[in-house]
Amino acid sequence: MSFSVDFLNENLNMVNKFLKMNKPIEEINEDLKKETNINHFFRSKVELYEFRDYLLGLTNKKKKEITLNQDLGDFQTPLDFTYKICQYLQNQNLNPEFLLEPTCGEGNFVISALKIFPDLKKVFCIDLQPKYEWEFKLNIIKLRSEREFQAEINFYRLNIFSSEFSNIFKKFEKYTKKEFLVIGNPPWITNTELSKLNSSNLPEKSNFKGLKGLNALTGKSNFDIAEYIMINLLQNLIKSRLSGKIAFLLKDTVIKKLLIENHRNSLKLSKNHALEANFQKIFHIHANGSLFIANFGESSENTCKKLSFHEKTKNPHYEMFGWVNNKFVSNIENYTKYKWLEGKSPKIWRQGVKHDLSKVMVLYYDQKGILLNGNGEKVDIESKFLYPFLKSSDLQVKIAQKSRFELIITQHKLGQDTKLLEEKAPNLWGYLNQNLDKFNARKSKIYNNKPLFSIFGIGDYTFKPYKIGVSGFYKKLNFCLIKPQDDKPVILDDTSYFLFFEKLMDAFFTWIFLNFPDIKEFLSSLVFVNAKRPYTKEVLMRLNYAKLIEKCTFSNFKSFYHENLEGELKMQFNEGDFNTFKSELKKSDN
Repeated sequence: MSFSVDFLNENLNMVNKFLKMNKPIEEINEDLKKETNINHFFRSKVELYEFRDYLLGLTNKKKKEITLNQDLGDFQTPLDFTYKICQYLQNQNLNPEFLLEPTCGEGNFVISALKIFPDLKKVFCIDLQPKYEWEFKLNIIKLRSEREFQAEINFYRLNIFSSEFSNIFKKFEKYTKKEFLVIGNPPWITNTELSKLNSSNLPEKSNFKGLKGLNALTGKSNFDIAEYIMINLLQNLIKSRLSGKIAFLLKDTVIKKLLIENHRNSLKLSKNHALEANFQKIFHIHANGSLFIANFGESSENTCKKLSFHEKTKNPHYEMFGWVNNKFVSNIENYTKYKWLEGKSPKIWRQGVKHDLSKVMVLYYDQKGILLNGNGEKVDIESKFLYPFLKSSDLQVKIAQKSRFELIITQHKLGQDTKLLEEKAPNLWGYLNQNLDKFNARKSKIYNNKPLFSIFGIGDYTFKPYKIGVSGFYKKLNFCLIKPQDDKPVILDDTSYFLFFEKLMDAFFTWIFLNFPDIKEFLSSLVFVNAKRPYTKEVLMRLNYAKLIEKCTFSNFKSFYHENLEGELKMQFNEGDFNTFKSELKKSDN
Protein backbone atom coordinates (compact mmCIF):
# COMPACT_ATOMS: atom_id res chain seq x y z
CA MET A 1 0.00 0.00 0.00
CA SER A 2 1.03 3.63 -0.49
CA PHE A 3 0.57 6.14 2.30
CA SER A 4 -0.62 9.71 1.87
CA VAL A 5 1.05 12.58 3.72
CA ASP A 6 -2.14 13.13 5.72
CA PHE A 7 -2.21 9.48 6.80
CA LEU A 8 1.44 9.60 7.89
CA ASN A 9 0.91 12.87 9.77
CA GLU A 10 -2.08 11.39 11.60
CA ASN A 11 0.07 8.52 12.84
CA LEU A 12 2.95 10.82 13.70
CA ASN A 13 0.60 13.00 15.73
CA MET A 14 -0.69 9.88 17.48
CA VAL A 15 2.82 8.81 18.44
CA ASN A 16 3.76 12.31 19.65
CA LYS A 17 0.60 12.36 21.73
CA PHE A 18 1.57 9.06 23.38
CA LEU A 19 5.05 10.42 24.11
CA LYS A 20 3.70 13.65 25.54
CA MET A 21 1.25 11.82 27.80
CA ASN A 22 4.07 9.56 28.99
CA LYS A 23 1.69 6.62 29.30
CA PRO A 24 3.02 3.18 30.25
CA ILE A 25 3.63 1.08 27.14
CA GLU A 26 1.01 -1.44 28.27
CA GLU A 27 -1.72 1.24 28.26
CA ILE A 28 -0.60 2.50 24.85
CA ASN A 29 -0.83 -1.04 23.50
CA GLU A 30 -4.33 -1.44 24.95
CA ASP A 31 -5.48 1.73 23.17
CA LEU A 32 -3.89 0.63 19.89
CA LYS A 33 -5.36 -2.87 20.16
CA LYS A 34 -8.87 -1.34 20.04
CA GLU A 35 -7.98 0.63 16.92
CA THR A 36 -5.87 -1.91 15.01
CA ASN A 37 -6.48 -5.44 16.39
CA ILE A 38 -2.68 -5.73 16.80
CA ASN A 39 -1.51 -7.31 20.05
CA HIS A 40 1.52 -5.65 21.71
CA PHE A 41 1.97 -2.96 19.07
CA PHE A 42 5.15 -1.85 20.86
CA ARG A 43 7.31 -4.24 22.86
CA SER A 44 9.08 -1.37 24.62
CA LYS A 45 9.29 2.41 24.83
CA VAL A 46 12.35 2.21 22.57
CA GLU A 47 10.15 0.89 19.76
CA LEU A 48 7.78 3.81 20.19
CA TYR A 49 10.67 6.16 19.38
CA GLU A 50 11.76 3.86 16.57
CA PHE A 51 8.28 4.06 15.00
CA ARG A 52 8.31 7.86 15.34
CA ASP A 53 11.67 8.09 13.56
CA TYR A 54 10.39 5.84 10.79
CA LEU A 55 7.32 8.06 10.30
CA LEU A 56 9.49 11.19 10.33
CA GLY A 57 11.62 9.70 7.59
CA LEU A 58 8.55 9.17 5.42
CA THR A 59 6.83 12.47 6.15
CA ASN A 60 10.05 14.41 5.49
CA LYS A 61 9.88 12.86 2.02
CA LYS A 62 13.19 11.09 2.36
CA LYS A 63 13.65 8.37 -0.18
CA LYS A 64 11.50 5.46 0.86
CA GLU A 65 13.45 2.19 1.13
CA ILE A 66 11.93 0.29 -1.75
CA THR A 67 15.13 -1.15 -3.22
CA LEU A 68 15.60 -4.88 -2.96
CA ASN A 69 17.68 -6.13 -0.05
CA GLN A 70 19.90 -8.56 -1.90
CA ASP A 71 21.42 -10.07 1.22
CA LEU A 72 17.95 -11.01 2.41
CA GLY A 73 16.78 -12.37 -0.97
CA ASP A 74 14.03 -9.78 -0.72
CA PHE A 75 11.35 -9.74 -3.44
CA GLN A 76 8.09 -8.36 -2.06
CA THR A 77 4.97 -9.94 -3.57
CA PRO A 78 2.67 -7.39 -5.24
CA LEU A 79 -0.65 -6.89 -3.49
CA ASP A 80 -2.73 -7.69 -6.55
CA PHE A 81 -0.97 -11.06 -6.88
CA THR A 82 -1.37 -11.99 -3.20
CA TYR A 83 -5.06 -11.14 -3.58
CA LYS A 84 -5.38 -13.50 -6.56
CA ILE A 85 -3.64 -16.24 -4.60
CA CYS A 86 -6.03 -15.87 -1.65
CA GLN A 87 -8.97 -15.81 -4.05
CA TYR A 88 -7.74 -19.03 -5.63
CA LEU A 89 -7.50 -20.68 -2.20
CA GLN A 90 -10.99 -19.50 -1.32
CA ASN A 91 -12.29 -21.00 -4.56
CA GLN A 92 -10.77 -24.29 -3.40
CA ASN A 93 -13.13 -24.11 -0.40
CA LEU A 94 -10.46 -22.94 2.03
CA ASN A 95 -11.64 -20.74 4.89
CA PRO A 96 -9.00 -20.81 7.65
CA GLU A 97 -9.33 -19.56 11.21
CA PHE A 98 -5.59 -19.19 11.80
CA LEU A 99 -2.87 -17.81 9.53
CA LEU A 100 0.91 -17.85 9.82
CA GLU A 101 3.18 -15.75 7.57
CA PRO A 102 6.79 -16.62 8.52
CA THR A 103 8.44 -14.19 6.06
CA CYS A 104 6.00 -11.31 6.38
CA GLY A 105 7.75 -8.35 4.74
CA GLU A 106 5.28 -5.57 3.94
CA GLY A 107 2.44 -7.96 4.77
CA ASN A 108 0.65 -8.15 1.43
CA PHE A 109 -0.31 -11.80 1.97
CA VAL A 110 -1.82 -10.91 5.33
CA ILE A 111 -3.67 -7.87 3.96
CA SER A 112 -5.18 -10.00 1.17
CA ALA A 113 -6.08 -12.82 3.57
CA LEU A 114 -7.89 -10.39 5.88
CA LYS A 115 -9.94 -9.20 2.91
CA ILE A 116 -10.73 -12.68 1.55
CA PHE A 117 -11.18 -15.00 4.55
CA PRO A 118 -14.06 -13.83 6.81
CA ASP A 119 -13.48 -16.40 9.58
CA LEU A 120 -9.87 -15.54 10.37
CA LYS A 121 -9.44 -15.26 14.14
CA LYS A 122 -5.69 -15.04 14.68
CA VAL A 123 -2.83 -13.98 12.43
CA PHE A 124 0.82 -14.60 13.29
CA CYS A 125 3.51 -12.70 11.35
CA ILE A 126 7.30 -12.93 11.49
CA ASP A 127 9.99 -10.69 10.02
CA LEU A 128 13.44 -9.56 11.04
CA GLN A 129 13.55 -6.06 9.58
CA PRO A 130 12.17 -3.14 11.64
CA LYS A 131 11.19 -1.15 8.53
CA TYR A 132 8.89 -3.99 7.42
CA GLU A 133 7.33 -4.27 10.84
CA TRP A 134 6.36 -0.60 10.78
CA GLU A 135 5.24 -0.66 7.16
CA PHE A 136 3.16 -3.77 7.89
CA LYS A 137 1.55 -2.14 10.92
CA LEU A 138 0.77 1.01 8.93
CA ASN A 139 -0.86 -1.19 6.33
CA ILE A 140 -3.01 -2.80 9.03
CA ILE A 141 -4.01 0.62 10.43
CA LYS A 142 -5.00 1.76 6.95
CA LEU A 143 -6.95 -1.44 6.26
CA ARG A 144 -8.75 -1.18 9.62
CA SER A 145 -9.85 2.36 8.75
CA GLU A 146 -11.43 1.01 5.55
CA ARG A 147 -13.09 -2.21 6.78
CA GLU A 148 -13.81 -4.21 9.90
CA PHE A 149 -12.11 -7.54 10.57
CA GLN A 150 -12.16 -9.71 13.66
CA ALA A 151 -8.71 -11.31 13.48
CA GLU A 152 -6.14 -10.52 16.15
CA ILE A 153 -2.73 -9.66 14.70
CA ASN A 154 0.49 -10.85 16.36
CA PHE A 155 3.83 -9.67 14.98
CA TYR A 156 7.19 -11.18 15.99
CA ARG A 157 10.43 -9.47 15.07
CA LEU A 158 12.96 -12.28 15.00
CA ASN A 159 15.41 -14.15 12.83
CA ILE A 160 13.77 -17.12 11.16
CA PHE A 161 17.07 -18.99 11.47
CA SER A 162 17.21 -18.62 15.26
CA SER A 163 15.95 -20.86 18.07
CA GLU A 164 13.38 -18.14 18.82
CA PHE A 165 11.59 -19.14 15.64
CA SER A 166 11.10 -22.71 16.86
CA ASN A 167 9.90 -21.41 20.25
CA ILE A 168 7.06 -19.50 18.54
CA PHE A 169 5.41 -22.79 17.62
CA LYS A 170 4.84 -23.62 21.28
CA LYS A 171 2.23 -20.86 21.22
CA PHE A 172 0.33 -22.76 18.52
CA GLU A 173 0.02 -26.11 20.29
CA LYS A 174 -3.38 -25.19 21.74
CA TYR A 175 -4.72 -24.78 18.20
CA THR A 176 -4.04 -28.34 17.03
CA LYS A 177 -7.63 -28.98 15.98
CA LYS A 178 -7.97 -25.73 14.04
CA GLU A 179 -7.53 -25.12 10.31
CA PHE A 180 -4.18 -23.34 9.72
CA LEU A 181 -3.09 -21.58 6.56
CA VAL A 182 0.66 -21.03 6.33
CA ILE A 183 1.47 -18.71 3.46
CA GLY A 184 4.32 -16.64 2.10
CA ASN A 185 7.21 -15.97 -0.22
CA PRO A 186 10.58 -17.00 1.26
CA PRO A 187 13.88 -15.49 0.03
CA TRP A 188 15.09 -16.52 -3.45
CA ILE A 189 18.80 -16.82 -2.77
CA THR A 190 21.26 -19.58 -1.90
CA ASN A 191 23.54 -19.90 1.12
CA THR A 192 26.56 -19.60 -1.18
CA GLU A 193 25.27 -16.32 -2.67
CA LEU A 194 24.68 -14.98 0.84
CA SER A 195 28.20 -15.98 1.89
CA LYS A 196 29.66 -14.12 -1.10
CA LEU A 197 27.79 -11.02 0.11
CA ASN A 198 29.16 -11.55 3.66
CA SER A 199 25.57 -11.56 4.87
CA SER A 200 24.69 -12.37 8.47
CA ASN A 201 21.23 -13.50 7.39
CA LEU A 202 22.25 -17.17 7.21
CA PRO A 203 21.19 -20.34 9.00
CA GLU A 204 23.71 -21.68 11.46
CA LYS A 205 26.58 -23.26 9.55
CA SER A 206 25.74 -26.93 9.15
CA ASN A 207 25.69 -29.68 6.59
CA PHE A 208 21.93 -29.97 6.99
CA LYS A 209 21.56 -32.34 4.01
CA GLY A 210 23.96 -34.83 5.58
CA LEU A 211 26.34 -34.86 2.59
CA LYS A 212 29.60 -36.76 2.89
CA GLY A 213 33.17 -36.27 1.71
CA LEU A 214 33.78 -34.20 -1.41
CA ASN A 215 30.04 -33.65 -1.95
CA ALA A 216 29.90 -31.68 1.29
CA LEU A 217 32.73 -29.40 0.13
CA THR A 218 31.62 -28.71 -3.43
CA GLY A 219 28.48 -27.27 -5.05
CA LYS A 220 26.25 -30.06 -3.76
CA SER A 221 26.34 -28.47 -0.30
CA ASN A 222 24.86 -25.30 -1.79
CA PHE A 223 21.14 -24.90 -1.07
CA ASP A 224 18.38 -22.37 -1.45
CA ILE A 225 17.59 -20.47 1.73
CA ALA A 226 13.91 -21.11 0.94
CA GLU A 227 14.61 -24.85 1.04
CA TYR A 228 16.07 -24.55 4.54
CA ILE A 229 13.21 -22.31 5.70
CA MET A 230 10.52 -24.64 4.35
CA ILE A 231 12.01 -27.82 5.82
CA ASN A 232 12.56 -26.12 9.18
CA LEU A 233 9.02 -24.71 9.08
CA LEU A 234 7.41 -28.06 8.27
CA GLN A 235 9.41 -29.87 10.94
CA ASN A 236 8.20 -27.35 13.52
CA LEU A 237 4.61 -27.74 12.32
CA ILE A 238 4.91 -31.51 12.77
CA LYS A 239 6.27 -31.10 16.32
CA SER A 240 3.37 -28.80 17.16
CA ARG A 241 0.86 -31.37 15.80
CA LEU A 242 -0.77 -28.73 13.62
CA SER A 243 -2.58 -29.41 10.37
CA GLY A 244 -3.87 -27.32 7.52
CA LYS A 245 -2.61 -26.00 4.19
CA ILE A 246 0.55 -24.30 2.99
CA ALA A 247 0.72 -21.92 0.01
CA PHE A 248 4.18 -20.63 -0.88
CA LEU A 249 5.81 -19.01 -3.88
CA LEU A 250 8.91 -21.12 -4.51
CA LYS A 251 11.45 -21.79 -7.20
CA ASP A 252 10.63 -25.06 -8.99
CA THR A 253 13.93 -26.52 -7.81
CA VAL A 254 12.90 -25.90 -4.18
CA ILE A 255 9.56 -27.66 -4.73
CA LYS A 256 11.45 -30.66 -6.14
CA LYS A 257 13.73 -30.72 -3.08
CA LEU A 258 10.73 -30.57 -0.74
CA LEU A 259 9.26 -33.65 -2.43
CA ILE A 260 12.60 -35.40 -2.11
CA GLU A 261 12.74 -34.55 1.60
CA ASN A 262 9.10 -35.55 2.03
CA HIS A 263 10.02 -38.97 0.63
CA ARG A 264 13.21 -39.28 2.67
CA ASN A 265 12.06 -37.87 6.04
CA SER A 266 8.29 -37.48 5.96
CA LEU A 267 7.31 -33.80 6.11
CA LYS A 268 3.65 -34.84 6.10
CA LEU A 269 2.85 -33.10 2.83
CA SER A 270 -0.06 -34.37 0.75
CA LYS A 271 -2.33 -33.28 -2.12
CA ASN A 272 0.63 -31.39 -3.57
CA HIS A 273 0.11 -28.89 -6.39
CA ALA A 274 2.64 -26.68 -8.20
CA LEU A 275 0.88 -23.89 -10.09
CA GLU A 276 3.27 -22.28 -12.56
CA ALA A 277 3.32 -18.49 -12.48
CA ASN A 278 5.10 -15.94 -14.65
CA PHE A 279 7.75 -14.78 -12.18
CA GLN A 280 9.44 -12.63 -14.80
CA LYS A 281 6.25 -10.63 -15.33
CA ILE A 282 5.34 -10.46 -11.63
CA PHE A 283 8.77 -9.82 -10.09
CA HIS A 284 10.82 -8.75 -13.15
CA ILE A 285 13.43 -11.45 -12.54
CA HIS A 286 14.59 -14.48 -14.50
CA ALA A 287 13.45 -17.37 -12.32
CA ASN A 288 11.15 -20.33 -12.81
CA GLY A 289 8.75 -20.76 -9.96
CA SER A 290 5.29 -21.81 -8.90
CA LEU A 291 2.73 -21.42 -6.19
CA PHE A 292 3.17 -24.59 -4.15
CA ILE A 293 -0.01 -25.65 -2.37
CA ALA A 294 -0.21 -28.72 -0.14
CA ASN A 295 -1.91 -30.12 2.93
CA PHE A 296 0.35 -30.56 5.94
CA GLY A 297 0.20 -32.48 9.18
CA GLU A 298 -1.69 -35.62 8.15
CA SER A 299 0.03 -37.96 5.68
CA SER A 300 2.78 -37.89 3.06
CA GLU A 301 2.27 -38.15 -0.69
CA ASN A 302 5.29 -38.25 -2.93
CA THR A 303 3.84 -36.93 -6.17
CA CYS A 304 2.78 -33.45 -7.25
CA LYS A 305 0.43 -32.08 -9.90
CA LYS A 306 1.96 -29.44 -12.15
CA LEU A 307 -0.42 -26.97 -13.81
CA SER A 308 -0.78 -23.28 -14.59
CA PHE A 309 -1.94 -20.74 -12.02
CA HIS A 310 -3.47 -18.69 -14.83
CA GLU A 311 -5.53 -21.46 -16.47
CA LYS A 312 -9.21 -20.89 -15.74
CA THR A 313 -10.81 -24.08 -17.11
CA LYS A 314 -12.70 -26.39 -14.76
CA ASN A 315 -10.57 -29.39 -15.71
CA PRO A 316 -7.14 -27.92 -16.42
CA HIS A 317 -4.40 -29.93 -18.07
CA TYR A 318 -1.70 -31.07 -15.69
CA GLU A 319 1.40 -33.21 -15.50
CA MET A 320 2.58 -35.25 -12.54
CA PHE A 321 6.08 -35.35 -11.12
CA GLY A 322 7.53 -37.04 -8.07
CA TRP A 323 8.46 -40.53 -6.97
CA VAL A 324 7.85 -43.74 -8.92
CA ASN A 325 9.26 -46.96 -7.42
CA ASN A 326 11.78 -44.98 -5.34
CA LYS A 327 12.93 -43.02 -8.40
CA PHE A 328 12.35 -39.28 -8.75
CA VAL A 329 11.04 -38.17 -12.16
CA SER A 330 9.82 -34.90 -13.65
CA ASN A 331 7.11 -36.37 -15.87
CA ILE A 332 5.49 -39.56 -14.60
CA GLU A 333 3.46 -40.22 -17.75
CA ASN A 334 6.47 -39.94 -20.04
CA TYR A 335 8.71 -41.84 -17.64
CA THR A 336 6.29 -44.76 -17.63
CA LYS A 337 6.87 -45.20 -21.37
CA TYR A 338 10.67 -45.19 -21.13
CA LYS A 339 11.40 -46.51 -17.66
CA TRP A 340 12.85 -49.66 -19.25
CA LEU A 341 16.02 -47.56 -19.67
CA GLU A 342 16.22 -46.93 -15.92
CA GLY A 343 19.23 -48.55 -14.30
CA LYS A 344 22.94 -47.85 -14.10
CA SER A 345 25.13 -46.51 -16.88
CA PRO A 346 27.54 -49.14 -18.27
CA LYS A 347 30.32 -46.53 -18.09
CA ILE A 348 30.96 -43.85 -15.47
CA TRP A 349 30.10 -40.30 -16.45
CA ARG A 350 32.87 -37.95 -15.35
CA GLN A 351 32.80 -34.21 -14.73
CA GLY A 352 35.25 -31.82 -16.39
CA VAL A 353 38.16 -30.02 -14.78
CA LYS A 354 37.49 -27.58 -11.92
CA HIS A 355 39.99 -24.76 -11.38
CA ASP A 356 37.91 -21.66 -10.41
CA LEU A 357 40.36 -19.28 -12.05
CA SER A 358 39.49 -18.93 -15.72
CA LYS A 359 41.35 -15.66 -16.37
CA VAL A 360 44.60 -17.31 -15.31
CA MET A 361 44.11 -20.94 -16.38
CA VAL A 362 42.18 -20.55 -19.66
CA LEU A 363 44.27 -19.14 -22.51
CA TYR A 364 43.69 -18.36 -26.18
CA TYR A 365 45.61 -17.37 -29.30
CA ASP A 366 44.83 -14.01 -30.84
CA GLN A 367 44.78 -13.35 -34.60
CA LYS A 368 48.55 -12.93 -34.63
CA GLY A 369 49.07 -16.27 -32.90
CA ILE A 370 50.06 -14.69 -29.57
CA LEU A 371 49.02 -16.64 -26.48
CA LEU A 372 46.96 -14.51 -24.06
CA ASN A 373 45.16 -15.08 -20.77
CA GLY A 374 41.70 -13.84 -19.75
CA ASN A 375 43.17 -10.49 -18.73
CA GLY A 376 44.62 -9.97 -22.20
CA GLU A 377 48.19 -10.48 -20.92
CA LYS A 378 50.79 -12.24 -23.05
CA VAL A 379 51.72 -15.67 -21.70
CA ASP A 380 54.89 -17.62 -22.53
CA ILE A 381 54.78 -21.13 -21.04
CA GLU A 382 55.70 -24.68 -22.00
CA SER A 383 53.16 -26.05 -24.49
CA LYS A 384 53.44 -29.54 -22.98
CA PHE A 385 51.14 -28.39 -20.16
CA LEU A 386 48.55 -26.80 -22.45
CA TYR A 387 45.55 -28.82 -23.65
CA PRO A 388 42.69 -28.00 -26.05
CA PHE A 389 39.74 -26.94 -23.93
CA LEU A 390 35.98 -26.96 -24.53
CA LYS A 391 33.35 -25.14 -22.49
CA SER A 392 29.70 -26.16 -22.09
CA SER A 393 28.70 -23.79 -24.86
CA ASP A 394 31.04 -25.60 -27.25
CA LEU A 395 29.16 -28.88 -26.82
CA GLN A 396 25.98 -27.84 -28.62
CA VAL A 397 27.17 -29.47 -31.85
CA LYS A 398 27.23 -33.13 -32.85
CA ILE A 399 30.99 -33.19 -33.51
CA ALA A 400 33.36 -30.90 -31.61
CA GLN A 401 35.22 -28.46 -33.80
CA LYS A 402 38.62 -26.89 -33.25
CA SER A 403 38.70 -25.62 -29.66
CA ARG A 404 38.80 -21.88 -29.03
CA PHE A 405 40.79 -22.17 -25.81
CA GLU A 406 43.75 -23.88 -24.18
CA LEU A 407 43.76 -25.00 -20.54
CA ILE A 408 46.76 -25.17 -18.24
CA ILE A 409 46.93 -28.59 -16.60
CA THR A 410 49.03 -28.58 -13.41
CA GLN A 411 48.31 -32.14 -12.25
CA HIS A 412 47.53 -35.50 -13.84
CA LYS A 413 45.91 -36.93 -10.73
CA LEU A 414 44.36 -35.57 -7.54
CA GLY A 415 46.83 -34.37 -4.95
CA GLN A 416 49.88 -34.68 -7.21
CA ASP A 417 52.82 -32.55 -6.01
CA THR A 418 52.93 -29.47 -8.24
CA LYS A 419 56.41 -28.53 -7.01
CA LEU A 420 57.67 -30.79 -9.81
CA LEU A 421 56.67 -28.05 -12.27
CA GLU A 422 59.47 -25.80 -11.00
CA GLU A 423 62.04 -28.06 -12.68
CA LYS A 424 59.98 -29.47 -15.57
CA ALA A 425 58.30 -26.22 -16.64
CA PRO A 426 60.10 -23.16 -15.21
CA ASN A 427 58.16 -20.71 -17.39
CA LEU A 428 54.83 -22.15 -16.25
CA TRP A 429 56.05 -22.20 -12.64
CA GLY A 430 56.94 -18.53 -12.88
CA TYR A 431 53.58 -17.61 -14.46
CA LEU A 432 51.64 -19.50 -11.77
CA ASN A 433 53.59 -17.83 -8.99
CA GLN A 434 52.94 -14.42 -10.53
CA ASN A 435 49.26 -15.21 -9.90
CA LEU A 436 49.71 -16.92 -6.53
CA ASP A 437 47.50 -14.36 -4.76
CA LYS A 438 44.62 -15.28 -7.05
CA PHE A 439 45.05 -18.99 -6.38
CA ASN A 440 45.13 -18.33 -2.61
CA ALA A 441 41.94 -16.27 -2.91
CA ARG A 442 39.90 -19.22 -4.23
CA LYS A 443 37.05 -19.68 -1.74
CA SER A 444 36.17 -23.35 -2.23
CA LYS A 445 37.26 -25.53 0.70
CA ILE A 446 38.37 -28.29 -1.67
CA TYR A 447 41.64 -26.41 -2.18
CA ASN A 448 42.45 -26.29 1.54
CA ASN A 449 45.63 -28.20 2.45
CA LYS A 450 46.22 -29.16 -1.17
CA PRO A 451 49.40 -28.58 -3.22
CA LEU A 452 49.87 -25.16 -4.80
CA PHE A 453 47.89 -24.56 -7.98
CA SER A 454 45.75 -27.68 -7.47
CA ILE A 455 42.87 -28.52 -9.80
CA PHE A 456 40.00 -31.00 -9.43
CA GLY A 457 38.09 -33.34 -11.72
CA ILE A 458 41.37 -34.79 -12.89
CA GLY A 459 42.45 -38.41 -13.41
CA ASP A 460 43.41 -40.99 -16.01
CA TYR A 461 39.99 -40.53 -17.65
CA THR A 462 40.81 -36.87 -18.36
CA PHE A 463 43.49 -37.88 -20.86
CA LYS A 464 41.61 -40.55 -22.78
CA PRO A 465 41.63 -39.69 -26.50
CA TYR A 466 37.92 -39.98 -27.32
CA LYS A 467 35.00 -38.55 -25.38
CA ILE A 468 31.26 -37.95 -25.59
CA GLY A 469 30.44 -34.71 -23.83
CA VAL A 470 27.20 -33.12 -22.66
CA SER A 471 26.51 -29.73 -21.08
CA GLY A 472 24.92 -29.73 -17.66
CA PHE A 473 23.48 -26.23 -18.17
CA TYR A 474 21.65 -26.31 -21.48
CA LYS A 475 17.96 -27.14 -21.65
CA LYS A 476 18.37 -28.87 -25.01
CA LEU A 477 20.16 -32.16 -24.49
CA ASN A 478 22.97 -32.79 -26.96
CA PHE A 479 25.66 -35.47 -27.01
CA CYS A 480 28.85 -34.23 -28.65
CA LEU A 481 31.54 -36.54 -30.03
CA ILE A 482 35.04 -35.29 -29.21
CA LYS A 483 38.26 -36.42 -30.89
CA PRO A 484 41.86 -35.46 -30.08
CA GLN A 485 43.20 -32.17 -31.41
CA ASP A 486 46.86 -31.69 -32.35
CA ASP A 487 47.59 -35.16 -30.94
CA LYS A 488 46.29 -34.14 -27.52
CA PRO A 489 43.12 -35.18 -25.68
CA VAL A 490 40.51 -32.45 -25.35
CA ILE A 491 39.69 -31.27 -21.79
CA LEU A 492 36.16 -30.21 -20.73
CA ASP A 493 35.11 -27.69 -18.10
CA ASP A 494 33.39 -28.59 -14.84
CA THR A 495 29.92 -27.66 -16.12
CA SER A 496 30.20 -30.59 -18.55
CA TYR A 497 30.04 -34.38 -18.22
CA PHE A 498 31.61 -36.99 -20.44
CA LEU A 499 32.17 -40.64 -21.24
CA PHE A 500 35.71 -41.60 -22.27
CA PHE A 501 37.12 -44.20 -24.68
CA GLU A 502 40.42 -45.61 -25.91
CA LYS A 503 39.05 -46.49 -29.36
CA LEU A 504 37.21 -44.27 -31.83
CA MET A 505 34.88 -47.09 -32.93
CA ASP A 506 33.60 -47.58 -29.35
CA ALA A 507 33.01 -43.85 -28.97
CA PHE A 508 31.32 -43.72 -32.38
CA PHE A 509 28.85 -46.56 -31.69
CA THR A 510 28.01 -45.18 -28.22
CA TRP A 511 27.49 -41.67 -29.64
CA ILE A 512 25.02 -43.01 -32.24
CA PHE A 513 23.02 -44.84 -29.59
CA LEU A 514 22.92 -41.81 -27.28
CA ASN A 515 21.27 -39.87 -30.10
CA PHE A 516 18.35 -42.31 -30.35
CA PRO A 517 15.04 -40.57 -29.46
CA ASP A 518 14.32 -43.10 -26.69
CA ILE A 519 17.39 -41.90 -24.79
CA LYS A 520 16.42 -38.25 -24.91
CA GLU A 521 12.78 -38.99 -24.03
CA PHE A 522 13.90 -40.98 -20.99
CA LEU A 523 16.32 -38.32 -19.73
CA SER A 524 13.79 -35.52 -20.32
CA SER A 525 11.33 -37.39 -18.10
CA LEU A 526 13.83 -37.18 -15.23
CA VAL A 527 14.81 -33.51 -15.25
CA PHE A 528 13.32 -30.05 -14.87
CA VAL A 529 14.75 -28.26 -17.88
CA ASN A 530 14.33 -24.86 -16.19
CA ALA A 531 16.71 -25.83 -13.39
CA LYS A 532 20.07 -24.08 -13.32
CA ARG A 533 21.80 -27.36 -14.15
CA PRO A 534 19.20 -29.83 -15.49
CA TYR A 535 21.61 -32.61 -16.42
CA THR A 536 23.85 -33.85 -13.63
CA LYS A 537 26.04 -36.89 -13.13
CA GLU A 538 23.33 -38.49 -10.98
CA VAL A 539 20.81 -38.14 -13.81
CA LEU A 540 23.17 -39.44 -16.50
CA MET A 541 24.21 -42.41 -14.38
CA ARG A 542 20.57 -43.53 -14.27
CA LEU A 543 20.61 -44.12 -18.03
CA ASN A 544 21.37 -47.76 -18.80
CA TYR A 545 21.89 -47.28 -22.53
CA ALA A 546 23.11 -50.91 -22.72
CA LYS A 547 19.43 -51.94 -22.67
CA LEU A 548 18.84 -50.04 -25.90
CA ILE A 549 21.99 -51.46 -27.48
CA GLU A 550 21.00 -54.99 -26.51
CA LYS A 551 17.60 -54.83 -28.21
CA CYS A 552 18.77 -52.93 -31.31
CA THR A 553 19.56 -54.83 -34.51
CA PHE A 554 22.38 -53.92 -36.84
CA SER A 555 19.83 -53.11 -39.54
CA ASN A 556 17.99 -50.62 -37.30
CA PHE A 557 21.25 -49.07 -36.11
CA LYS A 558 22.57 -48.63 -39.64
CA SER A 559 19.30 -47.07 -40.83
CA PHE A 560 19.25 -44.58 -37.95
CA TYR A 561 22.85 -43.59 -38.60
CA HIS A 562 22.35 -43.06 -42.34
CA GLU A 563 19.14 -41.07 -41.85
CA ASN A 564 20.27 -38.87 -38.98
CA LEU A 565 24.01 -38.65 -38.38
CA GLU A 566 25.97 -39.74 -41.44
CA GLY A 567 26.16 -36.12 -42.54
CA GLU A 568 27.98 -35.29 -39.31
CA LEU A 569 30.62 -38.02 -39.46
CA LYS A 570 31.26 -40.64 -42.14
CA MET A 571 32.55 -43.90 -40.69
CA GLN A 572 33.12 -47.28 -42.31
CA PHE A 573 31.80 -50.15 -40.20
CA ASN A 574 30.17 -53.54 -40.68
CA GLU A 575 28.02 -55.96 -38.75
CA GLY A 576 31.11 -57.62 -37.29
CA ASP A 577 32.24 -54.30 -35.77
CA PHE A 578 28.76 -53.80 -34.41
CA ASN A 579 28.58 -57.24 -32.79
CA THR A 580 32.08 -56.90 -31.33
CA PHE A 581 31.06 -53.59 -29.73
CA LYS A 582 27.92 -55.14 -28.25
CA SER A 583 29.83 -58.15 -26.96
CA GLU A 584 32.55 -56.06 -25.29
CA LEU A 585 29.97 -53.76 -23.73
CA LYS A 586 28.10 -56.75 -22.30
CA LYS A 587 31.32 -58.10 -20.78
CA SER A 588 32.16 -54.77 -19.16
CA ASP A 589 28.58 -54.41 -17.90
CA ASN A 590 28.76 -57.83 -16.29
